[in-house]
Amino acid sequence: MTDRKETDSNPERDTAQGTPDPSDTIIDAEILAEDLAEETTESADQKGTRGAGQKKTATSSYREDTSPVTKSGGGKAGWILSGFLIAFIGGVFAAPYGEQTLVDMGLLPAQDAAVEPAASVPDTSGLTARLDQVEKTNSLFRETSGHLQASVDSLRSDVKTLQDQLSLLAVEGGLSPDAVGAMPTEMQAELDRLSGEIARLSALNAQANPDVTKLTGSLALLRAELEQQKAMNKALVEDLEAIKSGAIETSPRGRLVLMLGRVKDLALSGQAYGVELASLRPDFATLSAMDQQLIGADLAILEAGQNGIPSYAVLVSSFEAMARDVSAATEKASGSFLVNLFTVRRRGAGATGNDAVLVEAENALGARNVAGAVAALSKLTPDAAEVAKPWTESAQRYVDVLGAFDRLVLAASKSEG
Repeated sequence: MTDRKETDSNPERDTAQGTPDPSDTIIDAEILAEDLAEETTESADQKGTRGAGQKKTATSSYREDTSPVTKSGGGKAGWILSGFLIAFIGGVFAAPYGEQTLVDMGLLPAQDAAVEPAASVPDTSGLTARLDQVEKTNSLFRETSGHLQASVDSLRSDVKTLQDQLSLLAVEGGLSPDAVGAMPTEMQAELDRLSGEIARLSALNAQANPDVTKLTGSLALLRAELEQQKAMNKALVEDLEAIKSGAIETSPRGRLVLMLGRVKDLALSGQAYGVELASLRPDFATLSAMDQQLIGADLAILEAGQNGIPSYAVLVSSFEAMARDVSAATEKASGSFLVNLFTVRRRGAGATGNDAVLVEAENALGARNVAGAVAALSKLTPDAAEVAKPWTESAQRYVDVLGAFDRLVLAASKSEG
């Protein structure tokens, strides 16, 4: 190799010599032989290397061919496992809804819906029981108070009776007033005890139930009204006693009031009262000038009816005939051919027109309100009003005379003469 390199490195020298050196040719042959041997060795090595490479490539190809198979089987198992896991998780979340879906599909039997717990409310049973107990206690107290009050009233009545009897005995037996007025000690003690018991129960009731206080106030008001009524009754009794004894007739005013009352009774009964009214002229003259001017119109009304006016009984008995005539006139005015056969007057809520007016007047007359009956009949139609005119005029005279007497009595009682 060294010699070749040297020969190759001196080409100019070889060219200059012109004739090749045989030794150089041998050397070149040896070099070529060596090169061929090296090439052969290299070729063999390359073939061996290529064969090994091919084997290695074949092995690699085999491995590459078999590897996907192994990887493909493991991937399927992983996907299957993942599918099961996803299905499990989905089932956990969908379980509350899946049951209803299965019930709707008919795969599961329907179950009763769970009853929702009732809303929490405060328990007032204890308070209600206490209120009921208080109410029962209050009722018992009221009943006891009523019994005690009745007992007290009974005892007071007995005491009054006993006092009357003692007074009678005192008059008959000549006992002293002190002995008569003395009350037995036992009875007084019993009354004191009952009074204290009533006061205690009243206070207890007021504490247990505020309504008792209101009831007590109402009772006090009723008692005050009762006392007032008693006072009025007492004054009325005194007046009646004075009238009975003739004391009121000692004054001109008292005599005038009494005589006006008597004349009024005569007039309202339908009798003539002209003579009695004329006898009161001197009494009217004793009134003040102002009162005489005020009663002048009322005296004129009384003088106009002094021969007698229809009484209330006459007005009531003649009202039905007047009502039939008014109904007949109404039917005739409406052109009904049934008026010649019979006439029917509608009553009650079904009455209309003139029939309704007659019902209103009849109701007022039944309540002794003759003035109201006259006012009701003023609503009749002109034809019907003309038929009812006689009865209306009689009733109006009754109303005028009654009002005149009332005003005269009031003026005489208030007069200072």
